[in-house]
Order: sequence, then C-alpha cells, then structure tokens
Amino acid sequence: MMRFTRFAALAALPLALAACDSASETVDEADAASVEEPAEAALEPVTEAPVEDPEIEDLEAVEGPPAVSEATAKANAEEAAAIAAEAQEAADAAAAAEEAGNALDDLDGIID
Repeated sequence: MMRFTRFAALAALPLALAACDSASETVDEADAASVEEPAEAALEPVTEAPVEDPEIEDLEAVEGPPAVSEATAKANAEEAAAIAAEAQEAADAAAAAEEAGNALDDLDGIID
C-alpha cells in the first residue's frame, strides 16, 4: 500500500507541473510601462500638509527615560569594560588554539 501511494504521488507530480502555465507569459506581461509607472508615482512630491492628532494634547508632557546617577553609570561602564576584556581574552585564546591546530596540521604534513 505504501509503495502504491508513493508511485501515485510520483506519477501525479509531472501532471501537476504540466498544469502550471509557462513562466514566459508572465514575464511578457511585465513590460516597462507597468513597472515604471508605479515607481514614478511613488517619487512624486507630497502635496498634503501634516495634520495634528487631536488626541495628543501636549508633547512637552511626555516623560523621557529615568535619570541615571553618575555612580550607576560608572558601575555599568566598569562592568562593560570587564565583559569586553573577557571577550578579548576569549578571542585571543581562540586565535592561539587555531594557530596551534594549524601548526599540528603542518607537522602532520611534514611527517606524512
């Protein structure tokens, strides 16, 4: 039963593909006018003026992010510097490991 299902699916595949229309007809329909006109319309200058939103009462009343103390900023900067130093150490270790691996490969080539 499973073989029959697979065979039926494989037999139906070329028929399904044949039912599709050729791609050359769709390419012929996309001539220069149908492509350039929408593009030119998008580049036309805007003539409408901006409109105020009546629901926004006062932009000055919008609060920004909370203030950060100088001590907090320094602590965050020191933590970021420590993380960057750890990342640099890891990158250096990876480069050293890669060099050691390349040296071993070179030795293998010499020995063989």
